[in-house]
Amino acid sequence: MINMADNSMTEKAKTAGVKKYYKDTIGELKKVIWPNRQQTINNTIAVLGSVVVIGLLIWVFDIFLELGLSRLIIGIK
Repeated sequence: MINMADNSMTEKAKTAGVKKYYKDTIGELKKVIWPNRQQTINNTIAVLGSVVVIGLLIWVFDIFLELGLSRLIIGIK
């Protein structure tokens, strides 16, 4: 049989743990140095530029790989 006093104690402990978690989380978020608007724009441009450059490199590599493999396959026939 379950003792109701023990069960309510665990619920109180769980609630206290959740409250402590959120309190600690808010405290940590106050320590964060958030970027300003210009830093956010600069970082976004850098990320998008990197994605475009890497995408183009992969595309060019794919074209050369396709040409090489097609010549190899045609040469074997």
